[in-house]
Amino acid sequence: MAGKVHVQLGEGDFIAGTQLHAFRAPRLWVIAGVVVVLVLLADYNVYSGSGEHSYLLLGLGVLYALTLLVFVPYVILPWRARKQFRQVTTARDPFDIVWDDETLTITAADWMQKSRWDDFVKSREDAQLILLYISDFSFRIVPRRAFADAAALDDFLRLARAKAGRKKA
Repeated sequence: MAGKVHVQLGEGDFIAGTQLHAFRAPRLWVIAGVVVVLVLLADYNVYSGSGEHSYLLLGLGVLYALTLLVFVPYVILPWRARKQFRQVTTARDPFDIVWDDETLTITAADWMQKSRWDDFVKSREDAQLILLYISDFSFRIVPRRAFADAAALDDFLRLARAKAGRKKA
């Protein structure tokens, strides 16, 4: 089945897309967790000789955890996404997405991308957005609200789930 939707991304879509990407990137969180553990171990080795610094170690652990779990995803990521959204003028341009069983074409005023579904490395989704990855770190944001017809959304999701990341050798 073929379909077409018109998309206008807002700053909120850009922020939500960045957060969906970051929260769903387990390698990033594993690396961050390893760094926190290494820092805590280094702190423990420095202060292990005296019991008087145990509260400092606990405080540092809480600070690191808050930084990773609250400050980065809910302060730093939205701030960076807003900045990027303002800098990339094409991100604010409306565009049309046309798809069929083999290809997906995104057309804006100044650019066009025509790709086979299997050219996308992967897809991710949540209740608001669908991300189609061009590479591990670059993606197209498709808000679910762009689909007025539930059947069109179902078709789009079926193709994204079945074909993105399924490149034939």
